[in-house]
Amino acid sequence: MVQNRSMRIGVVAQAAETTARAVRHYHQLGVLPEPIRTPAGYRDYSMNDLVRLMRIRRLAESGVPLGAISAMTTVGETDENDVIGHLSDLIEGIEREQESLRVKKCRLLALLEDARAGRSLTALPRPLSDRLSELIDQSDAITRPELERERDHLEVLALSGNLPEQWATAMTDSLRTPESVATYMTALARWSALSGEDPAGAKDRIDTLGVDIAALLLTSNVFSYSAHSPPQDTDSLPDLSETIPDPAQRAVVLRVASILAEGADA
Repeated sequence: MVQNRSMRIGVVAQAAETTARAVRHYHQLGVLPEPIRTPAGYRDYSMNDLVRLMRIRRLAESGVPLGAISAMTTVGETDENDVIGHLSDLIEGIEREQESLRVKKCRLLALLEDARAGRSLTALPRPLSDRLSELIDQSDAITRPELERERDHLEVLALSGNLPEQWATAMTDSLRTPESVATYMTALARWSALSGEDPAGAKDRIDTLGVDIAALLLTSNVFSYSAHSPPQDTDSLPDLSETIPDPAQRAVVLRVASILAEGADA
């Protein structure tokens, strides 16, 4: 047991299960006030210094930044609300990190499952990826490049976080029958033909294609317009300028979103 007497830096560091170098670091940061010195120039630590040092270590090991520790350990000067605020912020930060780790774990588990099954590691939802792969395998030399470009484009949207989950589910469900696949392929050809077009000059084609794509998605009955309804206006959509660089094609996506939002308001 440590006696209530003066201690040199090595003794107080050992009692607090840290190092003299760490104690000096705390002094430099102003977290631990420097004790009085002996006539010989040695720091002379008391039991109060040891208690404060051990409190500092406990707070630091709990994740409290050193910059906040000084305020928390200043006797008689600490505002209780400030301490509560600091600790609440730290807990919220940990919870955000835990959620982020949970999402990462889920993604890694899905990737591991795909790798074990010999499937490609894609960001697309597995049902949509599998359905597109089936269509590509069944396609001819003319439609295959279109489908492969579409898959790549959807992959970019998924990787950038701009592919709504409902849209992916609706696309998967709407590609179940030969008739819907034929409709989808026609829409895909029209989409490709818009590349490089002036949106103003192609307004009618953009509008009709948006209507047709929205109708195809709505046949899946995925959009129930409940708690997970589509965006209520196109301004709330993510910036699509990088993931869909072509203005005319981007206008089609915005038109589809607008139609789905109108359905949510109906």
